[in-house]
Amino acid sequence: MAYRDKSPMGRWAALAAGLIASVALGGCATLQRGGSDSGNDDAPSAATLEQHAGALEATPGQPHADARKRLADALSAIYSDGGTARPLHYVADFTDLNGDGHDEALVYVFGPNECANGCDLYVFQRQGDRYEVLNRVPTARPPLVAFARRHAGWRDLGVGSMDADGNPSSLTYLTFAAGQYQTAESTPADDAQRTPLIERLSFPGAPSVTHASR
Repeated sequence: MAYRDKSPMGRWAALAAGLIASVALGGCATLQRGGSDSGNDDAPSAATLEQHAGALEATPGQPHADARKRLADALSAIYSDGGTARPLHYVADFTDLNGDGHDEALVYVFGPNECANGCDLYVFQRQGDRYEVLNRVPTARPPLVAFARRHAGWRDLGVGSMDADGNPSSLTYLTFAAGQYQTAESTPADDAQRTPLIERLSFPGAPSVTHASR
């Protein structure tokens, strides 16, 4: 079974309807969602939406500080749905999963419920001057770890999960195949050779969110 969010950046204009974003350059982003009702005089124009949709391609690529901003822009587009304003926070780790010299971004997104029912976990791949979604794993929980073992050149991942009753379960193993991470049918033989990526989440009022870079 594959967890996949096929959301090409070129189609994010549709997801960006009513986008009014106030995004920090660090790990914690607050997104303001504006109404998209056609009768709202403050609704953004088509040109504004196009500008937001192309924001990831508008500036040249730079190191991690710029990567964090581009990631925040991508999440802004994904989570803008024209609803009421509410805070959205995330914890991100930047690490090279496929050995190409460019860091992927792994992101737990959590909101007011503080992931009581699990978080959305995204795997983003850097494509030129933007990030594109490889995977979305729903109802995921920390920890997130990477293993030494690889499939198709990509490191295996382990992610916390929840059982049918909503209780924390053992790690779910993900391996890469056919352009995405998929649930593995067996535990890696080198299970002990793991690198922690995100061990816990920082909630509002807790210690500040950390961006780890490897």
